[in-house]
Amino acid sequence: MALVNVPISQPRYDPRFCSPRGCVVGKVEDFERILSDPRASRAEKRQSLRFLVHFIQDLHQPLHVGETGSRGGNLVQVRFFDMGTKLHQAWDFRIMD
Repeated sequence: MALVNVPISQPRYDPRFCSPRGCVVGKVEDFERILSDPRASRAEKRQSLRFLVHFIQDLHQPLHVGETGSRGGNLVQVRFFDMGTKLHQAWDFRIMD
């Protein structure tokens, strides 16, 4: 699954920004379908809810939707409190620590 790259010049998401291989937006829709399917098992729904929450969080994280070409900040090395880390990792974990 790929991230979604929304060009900075665009005011909002458009489906054409999703890769032909798929992207996080499509996975959100997939998990919503599973959660609303009465035939889906409890285990499938539990896993879908976990991924849905994670992906909704990711969509609100600017490194996941920007057009930097940095693979969501994973290619950008930074120093955070005198420790080397990837920008994405600093955003997801180090800031909260």
